[in-house]
Amino acid sequence: MGLNKMMVGTIIFTYGIIFGSFYNVVIYRFPMEESIIRGRSFCPSCRTQLDPKDLMPVYSQLRLQNRCR
Repeated sequence: MGLNKMMVGTIIFTYGIIFGSFYNVVIYRFPMEESIIRGRSFCPSCRTQLDPKDLMPVYSQLRLQNRCR
């Protein structure tokens, strides 16, 4: 029973960070009329393009330690 709850929690967490990351892009780009499909992701402060490894929300946050790419 405990393992099942942990698996469900892990799945919910994973979907949450995936969809949360996408919604963050939509919320940021939509008001500025930028495409949410085209164009690479970038740092909002310096506009440096992000590498694919930077697009994993929790991993990149820990790896970069709250610093700009």
